[in-house]
Amino acid sequence: MSKWYNALEGTLTFSCGSIVNAQQLQIVFDHHFPTSIFDFMNSFNKLQLDSSEIGLFTAIVILQSERTGIVDTKTIYNSQQRLLEALKFQLSRNHPMEMYLYSNLMSKLNELRMLNESHAKHLNSFRGKWNLLSLPPLFAEIFDIPKPEMLH
Repeated sequence: MSKWYNALEGTLTFSCGSIVNAQQLQIVFDHHFPTSIFDFMNSFNKLQLDSSEIGLFTAIVILQSERTGIVDTKTIYNSQQRLLEALKFQLSRNHPMEMYLYSNLMSKLNELRMLNESHAKHLNSFRGKWNLLSLPPLFAEIFDIPKPEMLH
């Protein structure tokens, strides 16, 4: 999502072309959540990662052996370790003078976990108020929020 963030304008452009800012998102979410997301995207983009680095980081974020329901945690852990090594290699090759880039990037994992927890709380709230919301169908489908026509 950080690739769609415009730091100069403080906006986020969705793939459908819709543009929002933190103040607009604060109508739906509490004040802290959108601000935290925009702050994260801004600081993440300042790392100036290329596509391969972002791809590896994204895979590391997704491939977590601690997730609920994971059966073969050892395989997931080993795969994640290989991705971490690949990311270290890419960063050392592409950013040889930035010795703390890897550790800075790893600290982003904790920020993402906290944002994820906050997002999950908001989604649970949305699920309870679905009939009061006008959500785009894709959003409702991705986050398993029932649409009114699904209940008839």
